[in-house]
Amino acid sequence: MRAFGVAVDVLKTEVLDRLAREPFNEDGSENPQAFRLSDQLSDEFLEQVTNETRRVRFVKNRPEIDFQFEQLRGEHSAPYDAYLHGPMLRG
Repeated sequence: MRAFGVAVDVLKTEVLDRLAREPFNEDGSENPQAFRLSDQLSDEFLEQVTNETRRVRFVKNRPEIDFQFEQLRGEHSAPYDAYLHGPMLRG
């Protein structure tokens, strides 16, 4: 099996950015840069997908990106991990 180095911070930033985008543009067309989530997903699933935050702080005028996982009631972030690792598997 071949191993590949993956910039996880870049992937996490991409996932969080796509989750934050509106799924449809102002003219009603689909936004291909956004994730479209089903209305059939449970609140628990959606909480787990969005339980990590990205924070940028500047040290010596250089950005340092930090991801903070907000664990909810002892649960894991399996849905978030699925969104994060899915593109790596397809790539």
